[in-house]
Amino acid sequence: EGLEHKDFYLKEIPEISLPGDFRIPIMLVENFNYSLEEDDLILSFFLPKGSYATILLRELMKPEDPYLAGF
Repeated sequence: EGLEHKDFYLKEIPEISLPGDFRIPIMLVENFNYSLEEDDLILSFFLPKGSYATILLRELMKPEDPYLAGF
């Protein structure tokens, strides 16, 4: 989408603009399993309602710069 952090800064009301950050995810992951099939890593898990798989995957992959990782 071509968005950057500065796109969320409001010049008109700078006091409501915050830099943003990542927060520590608190989620219960159940039935976590993995397997390796040829060159593919297959993950299987269950997350409760309101949890996001992308957050779990980000934590598992731990990219050097999560802002550039596309999550």
